[in-house]
Amino acid sequence: MGKAFGLVLIVVGLWVGLEIYTKGMHGAFGGVLAGESAQAPQEQQAPMDALRQGLAQDVETNMRMRERALGDDSH
Repeated sequence: MGKAFGLVLIVVGLWVGLEIYTKGMHGAFGGVLAGESAQAPQEQQAPMDALRQGLAQDVETNMRMRERALGDDSH
């Protein structure tokens, strides 16, 4: 009986470990293990959205400057 209980503990431990490894602390078991410092996925995504927005604006500005420079050379 002790061997069976040990085997069950090993399997459960592997399952918990794989859940945390594949989904992270915030995603494993619905975020139960994340604790109070856990941020909502939207809060985690906000900095990336701001970065993407800034990069898109930089690309637009760069394209406008390039068009102006090319337009000035043709006259």
